[in-house]
Amino acid sequence: MRRKLTRGIARFRKLQATYTPGALQALARRPDDPTKTPERTPLMLPSALTADERKNGCMAGVEYTEAIARDGQCGAALLRLRHQLHVKSRFITYKKKNSRHQGANTRSRTLVARNESKLCLHSEKYQTAWGAIRALNGGDAAKVGWRKLCQGDIRLMEDAEDLRKRNKRRKREDARRKAKEQRLIAEGELIEPEDDEEGDNAAGTARPENRRVLSWIWMVTGTTGSDVEIEEALRIEWAKAYVRSRR
Repeated sequence: MRRKLTRGIARFRKLQATYTPGALQALARRPDDPTKTPERTPLMLPSALTADERKNGCMAGVEYTEAIARDGQCGAALLRLRHQLHVKSRFITYKKKNSRHQGANTRSRTLVARNESKLCLHSEKYQTAWGAIRALNGGDAAKVGWRKLCQGDIRLMEDAEDLRKRNKRRKREDARRKAKEQRLIAEGELIEPEDDEEGDNAAGTARPENRRVLSWIWMVTGTTGSDVEIEEALRIEWAKAYVRSRR
């Protein structure tokens, strides 16, 4: 595999000698590391060069070709990132409902960890493409056309794991509140509430729907065919929110 990659890089260097000779000059100025593996060899695309190196050492229009390719890379990475988030939700749901005993739980955790590595791969791919587009535009993030992807943005429309943790935390808070109220009632410092008031308080602990913020990755479509998927996911999420509001 590495031998094939090395031959591909050698062919790419021949193309660079014709279209981007400045990249070869910049590569020659870098310190040589004989222990570096082929997969870690820098390709020295136009985005890795300075503005002067692109102007004087590249054919006209080469940087625009990379910008178009990087734009498609951002869209494809987001599409695969959303897909892996859906897979994560299914894995967590399956683990919670079906995995029992050590062997099954270990296999489920292995699947979740493997999916997390894929999420990291697609997020790094998006961030690399985003950084390349920004470099081609002189470092101006406003001209990229895509938003910067942060770690907090990589979440589901309704992350099952987050909901489970939030529900457990809410139950603990309700239990502490009720225990405190019972203690105050027993000490005579608090009047026992009526049934209607207790019901209102219990209903008031639910999380308002208008406080749930949707990550921007679910509002952007950059690849053909993803619009239908996003619309369907939004329809399902709206239906869930409507049912919760009617309870």
